[in-house]
Amino acid sequence: MKVSFAALDFLVELIYSTGIVSSQLIAFFNQYGLNKTQVVMLSSKRLFARECLTELNGNPELKECIIDLLKQLHFDERNKVLEKLNRALKYDGFEAIDDGNSIEIEPIIKNSGQAHLNAIGERAEILSHASLQAEIRRIEQSLHNDPSLAIGSAKEMIESVCKAILEKFGDEDISSNELPKLVKKTCTKLKLIPEDIPNSVRGANKIKIILSNLAAIAQQTAELRNLYGSGHGKTGSHRGLSPRHARLVSGAASTLALFLLETYEDQCEPL
Repeated sequence: MKVSFAALDFLVELIYSTGIVSSQLIAFFNQYGLNKTQVVMLSSKRLFARECLTELNGNPELKECIIDLLKQLHFDERNKVLEKLNRALKYDGFEAIDDGNSIEIEPIIKNSGQAHLNAIGERAEILSHASLQAEIRRIEQSLHNDPSLAIGSAKEMIESVCKAILEKFGDEDISSNELPKLVKKTCTKLKLIPEDIPNSVRGANKIKIILSNLAAIAQQTAELRNLYGSGHGKTGSHRGLSPRHARLVSGAASTLALFLLETYEDQCEPL
């Protein structure tokens, strides 16, 4: 992991602000493979910290060092520090994430899931669909800090997309909130069910399998929402999913939702 001078400067000031004494500071950095001589008092703790961080920069140990620093902070203080640290780290392509159970530093990936959410958001704006816009915002804002909310919002996003398409077809019976039924009904209107694919079509079997899996995405998203998502009370021993699971669910949900919207546009009219 290699970071910029700005990120190193922030880390130096963070270390200095803890009030750590010289002997502890030396021992802290030596645990990451450095071999600094122990002294009673350093001439400058800031310069020493900068020197050590520079040596660690570009190595896996820097990531461990940053995580250990963050773990030492009180929860309330940690949130403020994370916000400032991430402003510096984003230019290096990294993000520090605290899900309440552990702290991770992950690369910022401009993934297809985010691109799909953006594309769905554009269509929601055209439709003046406030609920769909709100669901997309909730997914984006909660992926790292509240995976349960992101999973619940991903389910609601698919529901809203299906109802929007069914409304375009003039279907008045869209009161159901059972996601698998909504998706099946929408796929039927869009002729996306396996039975609509003639066996004579090249690759028919493969196409049918893919179309069958559209319903599976809806079914499993709904079940995960019931198990881990927002909207239901939990027991005291309940343990939620991590941000990576939320990204998986929201990515699959956004892929399905965008595919349905694009299919409607291709078959019928632009939204």
